[in-house]
Amino acid sequence: MIARILNAFRIELAKAIRLRTTFLGPITIIIIILLTPFAYPLQQDSDSDYDFLAYVLPLSINVFGHFMVLIYSATLISTELSSGSIRMILTRPLRRREYLIAKLLHGLAYTLALNGIALLTAIGLVQLLGNLSGIYFGDELIYTDTEMIRTLFVTMLLTFLPQCASVSFALFMSTATKNPAAAVGGTVGFWIALETLKHPLDAQRYLFSTYAESPWTVFNDRCNGFESSFLPEAWWGIGISLAYIVVFGALTLYIMGRRNLVA
Repeated sequence: MIARILNAFRIELAKAIRLRTTFLGPITIIIIILLTPFAYPLQQDSDSDYDFLAYVLPLSINVFGHFMVLIYSATLISTELSSGSIRMILTRPLRRREYLIAKLLHGLAYTLALNGIALLTAIGLVQLLGNLSGIYFGDELIYTDTEMIRTLFVTMLLTFLPQCASVSFALFMSTATKNPAAAVGGTVGFWIALETLKHPLDAQRYLFSTYAESPWTVFNDRCNGFESSFLPEAWWGIGISLAYIVVFGALTLYIMGRRNLVA
């Protein structure tokens, strides 16, 4: 089973590399980050520029990057359902659940790639135009450079799990319809509606998207020299995100299992 999944995943990556649309997300992220200094200037002085990372990374990853992840993942299955190519794929010794796992790995790999590109581009820009030298208050060192890098790593890690839930949700929408445009429209539209209504309905604590934002609050606080902790929000984020991943995964598997691929 594992060998079949890994082989299907390798095929997925090979197909993705050949498509120009795959590179739209990374190029968009790079352009946004390179343009950000016009709105949030960088300069080489005695002040550390971790605050620039606290500004540009949530903007590029949680806003523009999240849209790219939703759109990309929503087309992974719906495109093959629409064209009928899924029938050829599943004629090989590949079960439907293995096919779905390979698609999930594909979506997660794309998300990781966007995150990595955003992180490397932002850090490279800061190293070129500014500096990363720890957080000081006057002459007192509040957080060392190592501590800030560790905080950034934990922040990215905690942000990734809600992103996994987003991929799982997009794959569910991708399986629920044979039309890629409808899958993308439904996925993005539903996400925008949730983001708009979660605060008026006081439901933000129970939505996974909230926990993609909360780790950056901690990182931003430490950039400004304040003591802040990831807990207990991190535990909520892990639990809520895993619950959504399981629920959307089960619904996707149920729909795929009952779908007639011959018609």
